[in-house]
Amino acid sequence: MPAPNLSLQVEPFENNKAAFLPMAAKTSKEKARGRVILRLRITNNESKTVTVESVKVEFPGSNVPAETKSIGKNIAKNKSLLWWFADPKDDILFDLPGPADIKLSIKCTGFSPSKTFTFKLAPHVSPVAGGAYLFPSSAGDMKLGEFWQLNGCTHAMGSEGSQSFAYDMGVWGVNHDDNSYSWLLPGTDGSNNADHRIFGKPVRAMADGQVVHFLNECPDNPKPLSWTSEDDLNQKLKKQKDDFWGAFEAQHGGAGNHLYVQHGDEVMLYAHMQKGSINKKFLSVGAKVKAGEKLGLAGNAGNSTAPHLHIHAIQGTQPETGPLRPIILRGAWAIDNDLIMEASQRGFWSKLANRGIPEGSTVEWWKGDCFISPSAKLPEWPEIVKLQVHESQYQAVFNDMHSRGFKPVLIDGFTWMSMTWFNVIFRPATGIVYEARHGMDGNEYQAEFNTWVTNKKYRLAHVTSYWSHARNRICYAALFEKSPGAEFSAYHGRSKAQHEALIETLKGQGFAPAEVSVVSAGGQRSYTARWEKRDVGQWEIRTTLSPAEFDNKFDANHNAGLHLVCCGAYWHSDGLNMAGIWHSKAPGVFCQFHLNQSEFNSNLKAQRKKNRYLRGIAGYRRDAGVNWIAYWSA
Repeated sequence: MPAPNLSLQVEPFENNKAAFLPMAAKTSKEKARGRVILRLRITNNESKTVTVESVKVEFPGSNVPAETKSIGKNIAKNKSLLWWFADPKDDILFDLPGPADIKLSIKCTGFSPSKTFTFKLAPHVSPVAGGAYLFPSSAGDMKLGEFWQLNGCTHAMGSEGSQSFAYDMGVWGVNHDDNSYSWLLPGTDGSNNADHRIFGKPVRAMADGQVVHFLNECPDNPKPLSWTSEDDLNQKLKKQKDDFWGAFEAQHGGAGNHLYVQHGDEVMLYAHMQKGSINKKFLSVGAKVKAGEKLGLAGNAGNSTAPHLHIHAIQGTQPETGPLRPIILRGAWAIDNDLIMEASQRGFWSKLANRGIPEGSTVEWWKGDCFISPSAKLPEWPEIVKLQVHESQYQAVFNDMHSRGFKPVLIDGFTWMSMTWFNVIFRPATGIVYEARHGMDGNEYQAEFNTWVTNKKYRLAHVTSYWSHARNRICYAALFEKSPGAEFSAYHGRSKAQHEALIETLKGQGFAPAEVSVVSAGGQRSYTARWEKRDVGQWEIRTTLSPAEFDNKFDANHNAGLHLVCCGAYWHSDGLNMAGIWHSKAPGVFCQFHLNQSEFNSNLKAQRKKNRYLRGIAGYRRDAGVNWIAYWSA
């Protein structure tokens, strides 16, 4: 008997090709993957009912294994069957760039061979500027150490597979007191909506578009649900519907307060926002929306067990009346959340550049396993501060941090008890090509500078000087990066008179000071500095201030609108000296000095709670112990 006379319509399908979701890698150390989820419309052109047993999915010319999906449905003559991957575990994953073709073989009872269809296969491209959506949030909406959390697998597939590429997402963050992570704010138990970090977060437009449908009057669910069994949950969901959103069911009340926005030929749902929070200018059909605009506030309205944001896209012009579409994103970063939450943190962020959310667990589909930073800028978190690392141990510390995906952004060397110690700030290094050196004398540093800057066109991102007791000489540490940046000029090993002359020369050439370090050796000061040609506004550089003078200068400059961008400390024949650089176009800072280790750690926690990163630190001997000067800014 010949193959059954069937016709087939596949979704997602674009430009005469079946489409798949190209996902970002889970980390920068892993491979990017593709994800196939299909909805099929099978039409029976036979003169009698046929029984469709299964569909075999193959990828000719590739090493992706074939998979057979059970269907077990009858189709009457001249009728169609709509069938879709009904479970997240049905999806098919492969390494990118992925196969070029997909072959579907539909097996029917009593027919041999199967009916086969072959289509070209291509990654989905979203119909918006840049071929990808922005994440529905921005970095400015997040506290330091907060990230969106979601599962790249999706929840249940939804009616006719319409939510196969949907995402439910919340916000997780760090408790800076104990470094634990949770979706709840510290000191709360989750029994109230406001306990959840996501509650009240702005929800932003993912692209330009116009409003198709909205609801802004749906009552908020008064609190998150808790349950002891599936039956208990279903009963509570029914009561929640009866009490709060059921009256709005005809207006897609299950989505709570929401917007359906037309983006190109796709309609995106932004769901479960707080009652009355939707921007008034979007409360009309046809209202224009600009990418990044605040739509409303994340909440807990509609068919929802707890505060969260739900998004999904369909192709069409009306809510929920079209085939499923993957969501492609840009301008954000992703990482396996375990790499952030584990004690041995790692910084292997993966860029979301025209990619979907990385794959998640298809078994525990409800479990968020991915953090998203909604910014095109590489995340600065985790920020890891290493205090008082002995000179002999620094290389081992650097090696460990480098292996975990971090790079030093600031190195400070100081003397205590006739030994050299380092303070170092490390941050994630994904995508940054760099070379770090330390323990160099002046000639060695100059040779490295010539190699990396002069010859290989790297940028000198950081340089500092210190007295090495192991080597009994002034040494230099430097960071060379292969990255764009302002034109710069640098010098090292200069006397105070030479340094002061260079200030005037470089000022006349349009440069501004970026960093300076001073070492006192043999009764003489030795200066190292890096200057940049960029507009920093007014600036001031001082290198011989007593602590009291530094304190007064900091206050005076603060009042004049100049903010600290570099600090240092060293002992000279006249006592403890402090150095600083101030710019008027720099962000405001919080600065403290004469901190012992306990005081520094307390300040570090307190400033992180205020969304400030550690930007500068210097250690120095004081009263037979070690003290630190440090400053923080956003």
